[in-house]
This record gives sequence, C-alpha cells and structure tokens, in this order.
Amino acid sequence: MTKFAILAVALLSVGLAACQSVQSNVTAFHTLQPNTPETFSVRASNIQQDSLEATTYAGLISARLEQHGWSASSSPDVDVRFAYAIDGGRTSISSVPIYGQTGGGTTYTTGNIYGSGGFGSYSGTSYTPTTYGVVGAAPVSHTTYQRVLSVEMTNTNTGKKIYEAKVVSSGSSGTFAEVAGCLIDALFEDFPGTSGKARAVEVSMSDCGT
Repeated sequence: MTKFAILAVALLSVGLAACQSVQSNVTAFHTLQPNTPETFSVRASNIQQDSLEATTYAGLISARLEQHGWSASSSPDVDVRFAYAIDGGRTSISSVPIYGQTGGGTTYTTGNIYGSGGFGSYSGTSYTPTTYGVVGAAPVSHTTYQRVLSVEMTNTNTGKKIYEAKVVSSGSSGTFAEVAGCLIDALFEDFPGTSGKARAVEVSMSDCGT
C-alpha cells in the first residue's frame, strides 16, 4: 500500500471516530403522569445487584430521575429496577477502496535505429501529469454488538407496575460500560414519554452521561 493510500485510510478512520454516536430504539409503557415527581429507590436485578458496575449505573439512573424532579428516598413510593446485557457480536466482512497512483509520471525511453546508412541509438525522457484513483480493495471485518437496557418501576404502596421500558442499541462497542451512559440518556431524554410509542434516539458518545 502506498503512502497516499495509507493516508486516505487513516483520514477516513479519524473522521469516523470524530462523529461516533450511539443510536438507540426506546419503547416505554407506563401509567405515569408527566411532571408528577415521586420518591424512589434504584436497584439492579437480583443477578446483577451486587456488582460495582451495576451500582454505577444505578447512580446514573438516579441522577436522571432527579433531573426530572424525583427524589431518592429510603422509604420510596416507587421501586425502580433495571437490568442490562450485551451479546457476543456478529461479524461481517466488507471491503474498502485503496487509492493510489493510476498513471502519469516520468518515463525514460532508449533504443536503437537501423537504416541503410548504419545505425544509431536514441534516448529521451517524457513526463505526463500524475493521476490517482482506486487501485484495489482491502477486506475489512466489522463486528456489531447488541446492547439492551430494561427498566421497571413498581408502586410500593399498591405493588402494581407503573412503568416498563426497554432500550435496544446496536454498534461496534463490545463493552456495555462504554455505552451505558448513552443508553440511559436515551431512555430519559423524553421521560416518561408517550406510552407505547417507540422512538429512535441518537446520542453523541462525547456527551454520554454528562
């Protein structure tokens, strides 16, 4: 691969990294009334609740609820539970073009001339403008992971479920922690939102969890 081709691939990689974002699909069903603050406590599912990772996500969810006027309490009216998961990924193969010199440059020519009077030799140098274009293709493997966050809320006084939501996202990040803040931000972007209405949310990774 020529220096020109390497530079083109490098610039493409930088551009993709600079505009990286997380796209999620959010669906929620609930009986909550907008702008009606509640007291709450947050915990992970029974399987995940003892991990420090889950404690971190509980803090992010609590912060988002407090931004909507809710108040954390040791004797809450709403019990908030959440669970999260990421799959092993699905790998696909594609190709990217390789750019390089396709023509032009300096050409040196030499040879002999034969005739009735004998023979002679000649040489010369010619130059044509250099042109660039696609000279080939390189295989690229891409792995896509699916990340899921689910949140359920129950009224502690009646024992009835009042909110359930799921955030599903697919992308190249294979670690849930890298996108957790983005999925939580997507969930609470329009909380509680319209019950039963799915919505697509895009969050820049540079802004996740802030």
